[in-house]
Amino acid sequence: MLKRIILAGLLGGMAIFAWEFVAHMATALAEAGVRALPKEAAIQAAIRENIAEPGFYLFPAPDERPGMTGDQKQKAMNDSMERARTEASGMMACFRKGAPTSSGQCSRRSACSTCWPH
Repeated sequence: MLKRIILAGLLGGMAIFAWEFVAHMATALAEAGVRALPKEAAIQAAIRENIAEPGFYLFPAPDERPGMTGDQKQKAMNDSMERARTEASGMMACFRKGAPTSSGQCSRRSACSTCWPH
């Protein structure tokens, strides 16, 4: 029974990976909503100057600090949401010194599709 479960998980992961490949390469889904940044050089300079670690960033983000109580965290979240209604907001995956290569991304994506549920 365990072998069948493991086999089903591996086959399911490979099926998801295959579908994502087809959806990305054969349809316009890969480019839906993707746009170039205006004034890209200025934005890249700001990223290099202000972001030290690669990661996934949200802005405006809650101003959370260690030791905050639940009420303080909730207030920080509410303040952040209010700022998002009136200021520029978004999310970005940032690699300050360059992104991983496409083959590396493909290998990681395949492993994630196979090993972790979506």
